[in-house]
Amino acid sequence: MKGVSAIIATILMLVITIGLAGTAYVYISGMMTGKTAYTISVIDYSCSLCVPPQVCTRNIELTVSNDGTANIASAGITIFVDNQDQSGTFGAYAGGVWGAGNKDIASHTTKPILLNPGVATPAWLTAGTHNILVTTASNAQRVSIQCP
Repeated sequence: MKGVSAIIATILMLVITIGLAGTAYVYISGMMTGKTAYTISVIDYSCSLCVPPQVCTRNIELTVSNDGTANIASAGITIFVDNQDQSGTFGAYAGGVWGAGNKDIASHTTKPILLNPGVATPAWLTAGTHNILVTTASNAQRVSIQCP
């Protein structure tokens, strides 16, 4: 009884290798897409005393860029100020119109997110340095803001 010929053995090993490489590629590409779908960058931030034409109040403004491949809904962004979840007090401008609580950011776009300027300054936003952490499912960005 003879063994498998060298040509058939080579073909079998080649098919198995291609199958394993294809399986690994599909698995890894799916994982990488999921992890980078909701990636943000805080590209600008400030704390001011007035937001014209509103009443002069202390206000934090963050400009967030969605660098991911999927839209981020308002529930997908969490904003911590000094380790306290303050997401509910932030909203966003949509085309220059204030939309309270609207932090939706389309993929590959930039949007300012800020405290609602129509209300009084919250008691937690005092003068001094504040640590801001903006998080999504894929990543987090931390900045320190000096408020006057």
